[in-house]
Amino acid sequence: MSGVFHPRPNPIVAAMYTARDMNVDVVVMHGPAGCSFMASRPMENAGVRVVTSSMKDNDLIFGGGPSLEKALTEAKQRFNPKTMAVIGTCASTIIGDDISAVIGRVDLGDTICFPIDCHGCMDSNTEGAIRALKAGAKAGIIPSDEADRQSKLLKAATDLEKKKGMASKTYLSPAG
Repeated sequence: MSGVFHPRPNPIVAAMYTARDMNVDVVVMHGPAGCSFMASRPMENAGVRVVTSSMKDNDLIFGGGPSLEKALTEAKQRFNPKTMAVIGTCASTIIGDDISAVIGRVDLGDTICFPIDCHGCMDSNTEGAIRALKAGAKAGIIPSDEADRQSKLLKAATDLEKKKGMASKTYLSPAG
């Protein structure tokens, strides 16, 4: 077997925490209710609301757009955020949901809402963070030069980790 055999940090979670670091008020996970649950609770403790479109079996067959529309509408009504980021998951990516199109159909008033194109099958967790930075810059949340600077640092750190760090090993035994 080649590559990494042990669990690694997830790009979706990296995108979530990067959205938090960009001071996004609400993160909407477009996927099943349990997707990234363990990462969501600590973010809520840090003041970021995390909600989900709660995709069900029918959404996987007919598309999750209506579920995402409901989640966006309810998040706007309940929290009245200045900013929202919608993060894709494996499920919404596999079925090809167009998150940008759904955002465009929902009346969010003056709330800035932007998609982060991300899923769990990407190469490294930092790819999720980089995609969040680029999406944030495109939405005007952070300056483009800052997104570029941070992306460059994340790529360098990932390369180093793959050469010399924890990602250089195929399996890590649990601590303890």
